Amino acid sequence: MREDFQTVGHRRFSRFPVTVLALGRAPQFGETELLGTVRNISGGGLMAEFPVHIVPESRVRLVLHTRRGPLPLKGHVVWADPSGNATRHGIAFEQPKGHDFAMELFISETR
Repeated sequence: MREDFQTVGHRRFSRFPVTVLALGRAPQFGETELLGTVRNISGGGLMAEFPVHIVPESRVRLVLHTRRGPLPLKGHVVWADPSGNATRHGIAFEQPKGHDFAMELFISETR
């Protein structure tokens, strides 16, 4: 695994469960917007489900539709796992967001 997701057998950032609508774009789909759902998030990345398979190592641009408004993020796909009608994608942020980022999003989305 990449170092920003794991450090000596332990995750660098805590993950928080969320259900947040996401619009994404990846080069393999041109300008087509991909509608998906973020299922968990950390300061280093997130796991999102999309109805398509985005190739690992692809750069992605996301806009999360949070209760606080749109949240644009950039990253790249670390892994993809097809499951039923959707593919789960592990996405590492271009720049880690820090420990409080995910916790604050989790709190604001679960109120």
